Amino acid sequence: MWVCIKLSGAHFPLFEIVFFRSIVAAIITGALIIRNRGHYTVKNKRLLLIRCLSGSLGMILSYYAIMKIGLGNAITLLNTSPLFVALLAPLLIQEKTTLKLLC
Repeated sequence: MWVCIKLSGAHFPLFEIVFFRSIVAAIITGALIIRNRGHYTVKNKRLLLIRCLSGSLGMILSYYAIMKIGLGNAITLLNTSPLFVALLAPLLIQEKTTLKLLC
């Protein structure tokens, strides 16, 4: 998938690539909702909105990185994201982190 993004980045704008990738996800999600007869509820719509915005921003930035820097460097950076999440979670959301979790 990363190679396809890198190759298509030479011919298409970033937001067009993100749009078509999102359309595919929306179709699959819509099909699942229809199949389950729409029995989905949202307890906290504000948190859902924040999750959607941060996920979209993450996708845009990762695709941008793949298009602008070398593919190997971009994938290495993207694969280190769990490390950054573990290090930043105590600072941003006051999550309790133990030494066992970090090792």
